[in-house]
Amino acid sequence: MSRPGLPRKTVYTRNVRGMDSDSFRTELQRSALLVSPPDNVDELVALYNSTLTALLDKFAPVKKRCITERPDTAWFTPEVRRAKKVRRQAERRWRKSRLEVDRQIYRHTRSQCSAIIVKARSRYVMNILSSAVSDSRKDVRSCEWSPG
Repeated sequence: MSRPGLPRKTVYTRNVRGMDSDSFRTELQRSALLVSPPDNVDELVALYNSTLTALLDKFAPVKKRCITERPDTAWFTPEVRRAKKVRRQAERRWRKSRLEVDRQIYRHTRSQCSAIIVKARSRYVMNILSSAVSDSRKDVRSCEWSPG
């Protein structure tokens, strides 16, 4: 019997950071929104929405992406988040510089991160087991835990 797949979700995004902001600004300054704005508030709001939507569609078009929704993991603590952040920073530094000292720092932070993850997972499982032992009516198999 195979495990059911994780649910997928369709999201729509814009790459606003990747757009040319100078061209966007120039086009916005030439638009009717800034050249000849209407006096009526309702018309101004409609023009604002249509102008910005058109400019965003031109410079940062909407892209459709399918993502996998992953369940939250209760063992993922702030300590684990920090360790993973430090590991990613060390890896980026090593990949950019290609220095042996940066590689050693990355390998050290990678092993520290792995140890922190293992400790957090085991602590989480031990808490589940200890709570199940103290409550004899609770079935350990009913506790939600996933190894991933």
